[in-house]
Amino acid sequence: MKTKITIRPVAALALLAAAVGAQAQIQRISTALDGTQSNHDSYEASLSDDGSVIAFRSSASNLLAGDVNDLPDVFLRDLSAGTIEQVNVDDMGNVLDFSNLYRGSYAPSVSDDGQRVVFSGYPDYAQGVLRDRLANTTLEVLRISFTSNNTDRQARQQSRISGNGQFVVFHSRAAFQNSEPVSARPANTGTVAMHSIFLYDAVTDPTPMAERLSRPDFTGDTSCIADTGLECPEGNADSFAASVSDDGSLVAFHSHAGNLVPEDDNDFQDVFVKHRFDAGNTYQGIAGPIERVSVSSAGDQGNDDSVEAMISGDGAFVAFRSLASNLVAGDGNGRWDIFVHQRATGITTRVSVSSAGVEANHDSFSPSISDDGRFVAFRSNASNLVAGDGNARQDIFVHDRMSGTTVRVSMPDGGGEADGHSDLPAISGDGQWIVFESDATNLVPADTNRSRDIFRVANPLNGGTR
Repeated sequence: MKTKITIRPVAALALLAAAVGAQAQIQRISTALDGTQSNHDSYEASLSDDGSVIAFRSSASNLLAGDVNDLPDVFLRDLSAGTIEQVNVDDMGNVLDFSNLYRGSYAPSVSDDGQRVVFSGYPDYAQGVLRDRLANTTLEVLRISFTSNNTDRQARQQSRISGNGQFVVFHSRAAFQNSEPVSARPANTGTVAMHSIFLYDAVTDPTPMAERLSRPDFTGDTSCIADTGLECPEGNADSFAASVSDDGSLVAFHSHAGNLVPEDDNDFQDVFVKHRFDAGNTYQGIAGPIERVSVSSAGDQGNDDSVEAMISGDGAFVAFRSLASNLVAGDGNGRWDIFVHQRATGITTRVSVSSAGVEANHDSFSPSISDDGRFVAFRSNASNLVAGDGNARQDIFVHDRMSGTTVRVSMPDGGGEADGHSDLPAISGDGQWIVFESDATNLVPADTNRSRDIFRVANPLNGGTR
């Protein structure tokens, strides 16, 4: 059973303050098993619930023997088993040919147990691929064909897998197959439809989605989430960047659509949560309600954009980034901040603040939230969230909503500050571990590859010490 977190006054407890004094040990993940440094950049890490399995994208060719495709691949490092494997392969172990546009495979997302990984790739179409490591199977989630007049190539979907490994959510800008929009949305130019949010049930129907090119089945295993009714009518603007609760019952996303909920007239991007079940736990699918969560504790809609929705594993909390100044009292920095909305109480709090509650003096991005909503990791250019931040670099921070404590975790072993930028944090569901990418050269000893690497660090606010 997951513990519900209630907000206490923003004050650092003495016990936690003492624990923070000993920073968490940092480890470089994007290396070969023998410790050989990667010969190219690594990005976009995702980790299992206990933090032992990390999937990431890398352009390196020396993490595994025989990597000769000269394209970014998706790798998985299992720290418990002491293994590394390539994920973007078919059932026979052959590397998937994502050679068009030289983009390769990207954006992995791993299930809680580390068994399933969903990622995207670039052949002549944007494609979602689900790899089951235990069953040794690779399954297409969605394939979208580009037409000659769809030149912006922004139709690619970006996918995330639910903690239980059953559901995949993604956004897609429809292209056409047999003159029908994949997203079942009316095309706003006759050739290109809007970005929409979809959910795929890999257990209900594990059939390759190549059979579903023209139109997803909204009454079966694929549901149109960013919608208002049974017939999947059109949202009046784009929807992006879905995340899903562990059981797949709730999907969070941001949208510029003004017709998803009543009285949405702020003309800004908002964050929404789609319910696939009603209050009586009856399956509703696309007929389920939508709630807007980028609101103040009084229910006021934001006066600027809110994006990057990340729902907690238990579905109780949604973290997001917002430029709005009216979500909490005293927001006067004019910067992108990180907020958390508690759905049951309607309370919205700002977490990109110092342990004393001082607001950030620069922008913050990329929230990642633990399963119970207690810990939120994010990246920030602010220099006043912790004492001694003088490196003028983007750093990774974690905030404890229970104590109000904020600490920086992208720091070298032995003290000092990172000499490069750090980006895209992800926190494990249990709140124990944080992974991120960085081009810093001093986070670990002997980092001389001049490449962006993936690092893992124990959360010092949750018992991690160096």
